[in-house]
Amino acid sequence: MLLINALPRDRFRHLIVLHRPGILADYLDERKIPYTYLDSVKPVGAGGLVSQCINMLFVSPYLVKFIRKHEIDIIHTNDMRMHLTWAFAARIISCKHIWHQRGADNSRRLSLFSSLVSSVLTISHYCKSSLSHGIATRAKVIYNPFDTMAAVPARDKSAVMVRQECGLAEVDYIVGFIGNLTDQKRPLDFIDAAVKLKQQLGDCVGFVMFGETRSGIYEAVKERINHCGMENRIVLMGPKHPIEPWLAGFDVLLAPAINEGLGRTLVEAALVGTPVVAADDGGHREIIKDGQTGYLVRPKDIGVMADRVASLLVDPSQKRHITRRLIKDVRARFSIENHVRSIISIYEDLTL
Repeated sequence: MLLINALPRDRFRHLIVLHRPGILADYLDERKIPYTYLDSVKPVGAGGLVSQCINMLFVSPYLVKFIRKHEIDIIHTNDMRMHLTWAFAARIISCKHIWHQRGADNSRRLSLFSSLVSSVLTISHYCKSSLSHGIATRAKVIYNPFDTMAAVPARDKSAVMVRQECGLAEVDYIVGFIGNLTDQKRPLDFIDAAVKLKQQLGDCVGFVMFGETRSGIYEAVKERINHCGMENRIVLMGPKHPIEPWLAGFDVLLAPAINEGLGRTLVEAALVGTPVVAADDGGHREIIKDGQTGYLVRPKDIGVMADRVASLLVDPSQKRHITRRLIKDVRARFSIENHVRSIISIYEDLTL
């Protein structure tokens, strides 16, 4: 939506196409943003190579008709289901198709299907390096856009809100986690680091975890919290939107996730003035410069993670200098303007 809103209306007409109701439809409805339902076409999902090819061919006549009716010049897809659903139809009708790869994936099948499209984009050099040779040689890195000049929530008010809403009014510091409770996000590592921090700094630190709860890992998270005796210090808050007012209430964001395509939360934290300690893995390395704009720690090195967080909590001068450099850096590299300029250049190259 940041891209769509920033495209010059005198040069581009956009059409948002959804295949089913859900979170995105709710988001667009709330903001009164128009979109088109194509619910007669079921997205191509997971399955064997043959079944996927059959499904792609099956939906193509309906999509070809849709492309012609709406006089579409470029199709820009953003996840695997949409890539596969639209790839054959676009190729049949010689419509330009941009495959925007947002995760690490080295499957040969991905490389095979991506050969159908006009252009491949990735969100980080880490994502590009993970791709098989066939798709990596075509891929261009364009960082995700962020509203780098948006109004920043008042940090003092956010700090009060987080403490009150999370039942941690008496603590001096808040360390936060943001991410769906999945193995990739490493919520158990966050809990273990919280235990280490409590051992170092006592009861002056509270911990809050935001993200959608998932079966299996959620039970493991609850069990680990209770086993460590941290049920009064670690609070599970579920998902929140918008997240920025909550992020601004953290003293430090701890992001132990691995294999992140980029690590959007790290940039969001920077833009509200919250320093970051993150796993030295994936796209995190393209956001944080270790020791300069935050800290990167070897994945699962819980003791060092806790030490880095503690150093930021107890040293306001260090925290202030690192955060200042981080804000300046992400504003320069992840702006909407940079992203839109790059995308427009690709659109124009495809249509010349």
